[in-house]
Amino acid sequence: MATSRGPALKFLFLCVLGALVQSSLATTYKLTWSIPSSTTFYDDWASSKTFLVGDVIEFDYNFGAHDVLLLLPKDAATCDTSAPLQTWSAGSPKVSLDKAGTISFVCGLPNHCSLGMKLTVKVLATSTTATSPPPSPPTPVLPPPTPKRGPAPPPPTAAPPTPAKVPPTAAPPPPRRSKSSPAPAPAAVVQAPAKAPANAPSKAPSKAPAPGPAKATSDASAVRSTAAIAFFATLVVSFSAFLL
Repeated sequence: MATSRGPALKFLFLCVLGALVQSSLATTYKLTWSIPSSTTFYDDWASSKTFLVGDVIEFDYNFGAHDVLLLLPKDAATCDTSAPLQTWSAGSPKVSLDKAGTISFVCGLPNHCSLGMKLTVKVLATSTTATSPPPSPPTPVLPPPTPKRGPAPPPPTAAPPTPAKVPPTAAPPPPRRSKSSPAPAPAAVVQAPAKAPANAPSKAPSKAPAPGPAKATSDASAVRSTAAIAFFATLVVSFSAFLL
């Protein structure tokens, strides 16, 4: 039993909830119901409104001065009030627009409809403006991601300076001998006079003077002088060659 009541209770709850939501979203239009200044006054007023199912029109008038009849649009066009769909005679009735379609309201008192007291409205089931989803916000344009920079590479290690090659110092050329310089004289070879054998017989007469010793002394002095001169000359020539 409880199981069979569950869906019915849910349906009833949804109906009540829908009615509450619809009533909270409904719009009430208050209209002064009287003989207008032109026969199209009320139709012009309705053309600027959007009527939805659930909206309410409040006809404001004094009791007994007017009434409200619900007619088909074709009957309202000719003010034929012989077959009204519904009638409100109390003062300031609030008429709920409970279904979509085109409906008309007129005043049932004589000649009031022909004087302009008639209203035709088009009721919409839903409003394209009210039910259309709000435009989605523009997608923000994000800047391109900044590439992450890694650690900076170490600076290149400078190569050690190559030592400059020092050209080998050339040895000084040997001193050139001047062509004009005389070649060193060869050292004179001094030969000592051979001694006469002691036992050699003397050919000289025994009585003649002996000049032998004095001549030998003179020859030895001459030899020494010649050797000294040659040695000195050799020194001079060697020193001259060194200076050159």
